[in-house]
Amino acid sequence: MSRLSNLNRLQVIDLKIKSNQNRLVEIDAILADSTELTRLRKNSTTAEEKITAARSNLRRIEQDVTMQRQKIASSEHKLYSGTVKNPKELEDIQNELASLKRYLVTLEDKQLESMISLDEAENHYASCSEAVEIEEIKTHASHSRLLQEKSELEKDLEKLAIEKEASLAVVQASDIELYNDLQKRLGGNVISTISNGSCGICGMVVAGSTLQSVRTGNEIHRCSQCSRILYAG
Repeated sequence: MSRLSNLNRLQVIDLKIKSNQNRLVEIDAILADSTELTRLRKNSTTAEEKITAARSNLRRIEQDVTMQRQKIASSEHKLYSGTVKNPKELEDIQNELASLKRYLVTLEDKQLESMISLDEAENHYASCSEAVEIEEIKTHASHSRLLQEKSELEKDLEKLAIEKEASLAVVQASDIELYNDLQKRLGGNVISTISNGSCGICGMVVAGSTLQSVRTGNEIHRCSQCSRILYAG
């Protein structure tokens, strides 16, 4: 292989290594990101807490209803048992009984509302729990694919490291020094393949004499505009 071909091969390997490394960073970030699952689990916990509160409220109202019915039963017993003879006292009992029954209606309305609230809370919790389960399944499947991809990328990096060592062994020391210097200053592609007589990166027209020399692959020529090493391909 020519001098320029060896350098280009080194860049191809380096770009592939960089691409793999960047993808590994992306994969690790995705694997570490549990934002959505955490949000859904929080929603489920909140929904469960609402069920507990709704059940407690319903029990309290049911107790109030039971006590109110007991008060009504006691007042009815006084009214109809014949033990109370005084007309004024009987009238007071009747008024009290009417008031107790009116309040019972209010309590029973609250009881119905509380039962509806509990039913809604349970349905909402069921929906939240289902969303968590679905997200867990999706996350597990996604993570399995990503872990497989990560393993393949890591194996590929091991192979590329070996290839880079072999590539470096056939590149001139001065060329490696220039290549590394350009990498630091320009990053990414420091070797530009000529396209239609121009630098493939910045578009600067390459002189005919330079183009002919580059095609031999044994001399280093750099673009007069972007300073990258020219390669005929």
